[in-house]
Amino acid sequence: MSVSALHKTVTLAGRAAALTLAVICLLAAVWGVSGFPFFRLPLAVALAAYAALLMRWRWAWLIVLPAVLPVLDLAPWSGRFYFTEFDFFVLVTLAVGYGFHGSSAIFARWFSRRYLVVALFALSVAFSVGLRLTPWPAVALDSFATYLSPWNALRVAKGFAAAWLLLPLLDAEWRQDARLTGHRLIAGILAGLGLAIIGVLWERGVLLELVTARNIYGLLASFLDFSGTYRVTGLFSGMHVGGEAIDGYLALAVPWTLYPVLFARRAWLKALGLLLFAGGVYALMVTFSRGLYAGFAVSLIGIFLLMAVRNFRRLRTHGLAVLAGIAIFLVFTALLAMLYGRGGFEPLILGIFLVALGTSVGLILPPRLRPYGLIALGFAVLFVGLRIYGDIMHSKWTETSSQLALPLTVVAVTVLAAGSAFAARPLFRDVGRIGAASMVFLAALFWGGIIPPLSGEQAQTRFATVGKDFSTRAEHWRRALAAIDPSITTQMFGNGVGSFPQLFFSYMLSTDFPLATYSLTRTDGITYLRLGGGDFNIVQRLPMAPDTTYRLSARLRAETGSPNLTFKVCHKHLLYSERYVPQCQSATYSFKRRPAAGWVEFSADMQSGNLGRHGLLYWPVTLMLHNGQGVVDIAEVRLIAPDGRDLIANGTFSSGLDRWFLVSDFEHLAWHAKNIYLHFFIEQGLFGLAAFMALAGLALASSARAAWRGDPMATILLPTLLSFMLVGLFGTLIDMPPVATLFYLLAFAGLGVAPRDDGETSSQ
Repeated sequence: MSVSALHKTVTLAGRAAALTLAVICLLAAVWGVSGFPFFRLPLAVALAAYAALLMRWRWAWLIVLPAVLPVLDLAPWSGRFYFTEFDFFVLVTLAVGYGFHGSSAIFARWFSRRYLVVALFALSVAFSVGLRLTPWPAVALDSFATYLSPWNALRVAKGFAAAWLLLPLLDAEWRQDARLTGHRLIAGILAGLGLAIIGVLWERGVLLELVTARNIYGLLASFLDFSGTYRVTGLFSGMHVGGEAIDGYLALAVPWTLYPVLFARRAWLKALGLLLFAGGVYALMVTFSRGLYAGFAVSLIGIFLLMAVRNFRRLRTHGLAVLAGIAIFLVFTALLAMLYGRGGFEPLILGIFLVALGTSVGLILPPRLRPYGLIALGFAVLFVGLRIYGDIMHSKWTETSSQLALPLTVVAVTVLAAGSAFAARPLFRDVGRIGAASMVFLAALFWGGIIPPLSGEQAQTRFATVGKDFSTRAEHWRRALAAIDPSITTQMFGNGVGSFPQLFFSYMLSTDFPLATYSLTRTDGITYLRLGGGDFNIVQRLPMAPDTTYRLSARLRAETGSPNLTFKVCHKHLLYSERYVPQCQSATYSFKRRPAAGWVEFSADMQSGNLGRHGLLYWPVTLMLHNGQGVVDIAEVRLIAPDGRDLIANGTFSSGLDRWFLVSDFEHLAWHAKNIYLHFFIEQGLFGLAAFMALAGLALASSARAAWRGDPMATILLPTLLSFMLVGLFGTLIDMPPVATLFYLLAFAGLGVAPRDDGETSSQ
């Protein structure tokens, strides 16, 4: 066969393979949507519109997928967390990408030298999935509604699989225009972060207070609440059993807010970056996650150091000014933290105002007007100082004597104003007015976003229990390691992807560790939920109206013991019932008064009260089924409205656990290894851990080389990946598929960023 004929054959075979993959993905998406139990028609319309968008602009997925990733999560409504709506968007992306743009060359990119380490890791994942699914497991009624199922391997593996299948499409765009591809991916991440921030504000009740608050104090009550014990989960349903999905996402997304601030030329892009930075810092701080705090600090320090390397020549000339700037920033931070601790928000805001005013006087005013500006600044210092002194003296939270309050105020306002005024010109003379304004706003947002949460009771409590919590985590790691088979094969290749929950469950079954046990069973034509006792609930979100009487009825059975089954209706987002005093309604059936055997009918009236009063502005109304101890069988649950409608969907469990969702409010260790490296060792063995470390290490090394050359994207990407790896020391992160997909895409970008020409690194 001639070379040309061979080339033609390979081309045709590659095209046929691409079309085959496209058809498989399309059929899978259609099948998934057609049987989806919630929001089916709007989802189908959205997917059709997205497919049309991809046909017109094949690169649109770079923006759309990262944008919807943190918010497109219907699992708490649908009950499905194996095959989800985000998967449908990925499948449509692959169907259009391979169907319209696939070729033999696109498959070759999987095995190119640049991505060889990706192929190695893919081999480890595939082998471990096969290990978990051997022998081929039977499909039970609840196989795709529990993490203990062998099929959990597919759920966990799809995070990497999605990114791996998208890799040829990413590389094709990268080769065509690396700079523009990077900008599109960053735009998608920032759009997703903006939506995630809105989700956090909704979760904390801020959006509700925008509508219902009667004064400024009511408006800010939830926004500035840093003492409550509630920790946000975002819209990541994967956190229904705890975990660090939001930690991983914010570690990957928030650092990119600095990209437009540092590299964009247009003022409005810098302003947008500052706004997203403020929102991202707020979302990050109200997770009250100590590991995430450390990871974010590493990313900020890393970006600062890389910017210093990027401007090395200027740094050699003005090194003293840079060191002085760092010292001034640290002093200002300490003074502002002290003002907030003594007087609250107003002294903090006024102190930041003095910094901004002093910088403006020192930088913007021409020399002939500067003396007048300093005089005006002096009057501002006087009036602001008097206000701060009054706030400190009348603070309800701390007691400060006048002998301490007066010198503290004088020193703080003088240093903040004078320091910013006299340091502004030498510090910012090379960055221009827009650059200086961006830096000052960035510092102000940092101070405003970091100081209040860190000074709040919740953060202080979290930091005070570091030692105790680390001991608990270390004991969990010891148990996880003890659960592993010591054989050489298991040590090398692991127990299989997605095996940790089942492995830990089996190991702890003979102990008093609180494990969640539930299953679906069909006997004599009756499908029922068998609910074990423990610290977890099976829940369903309801369209309940306020001030209405509903009739609850259930068909129950307890073959042994005398358990109590509680039906509770509350406002509930994901974990915990409301942030303050729960407004719940409940009814309990005790089997102490049950018949000797068989099914019993239970009914009770439930008053909704305030439940559902605020609609979508507040947390959904949720029915919770809770069994404290023993085993209860539930064959049917109904909640009848006055008009005869049954609010419960799939109340007979005839469709499995569709519309029902597991929630473990407090016990989270059983579901996660709580360390990304331990996770890979347990599930994929030393081979999988080594492959992951090679993938991450090469992505970091490639990004470091590009950052050393001054590549803007790598300047953010390298600290972002480092931050994620650091947060992974205390959380699995990677067992939430969408977050895993984003991490792997960024790691692939790290592998691809180094070969770019210098001409491709310029910023827009």
